[in-house]
Amino acid sequence: MPRKKIIPKKPYNTSGYYVTSHAVRRMQERKISKGELGINLRKKPRYRTAIHVNEPGKPSYGRFSWNKICSVINPFMKCVATVFRYGESTLRRIMKKERKNGKGK
Repeated sequence: MPRKKIIPKKPYNTSGYYVTSHAVRRMQERKISKGELGINLRKKPRYRTAIHVNEPGKPSYGRFSWNKICSVINPFMKCVATVFRYGESTLRRIMKKERKNGKGK
């Protein structure tokens, strides 16, 4: 019998990261469970983007896991800003853009 997916209802802490209310809303909309996000945060990522700073000056990086989940994380506050599922074309596009700019890991 498959395990039941637990989709959070409020912000919480996991694996040393704080999952914000915005990320929780996105998890609810996109049907991403706590377990899927936990795997993303605990296991070695498939790809990790370089740290980017957006318009208001907030730094973040993307963490792409093998279970097709991407989490956007603030490295200094250790909080998950948003979460989404990705496809191969999305990952290839991001990797290509970062190689062109001389960034990425």
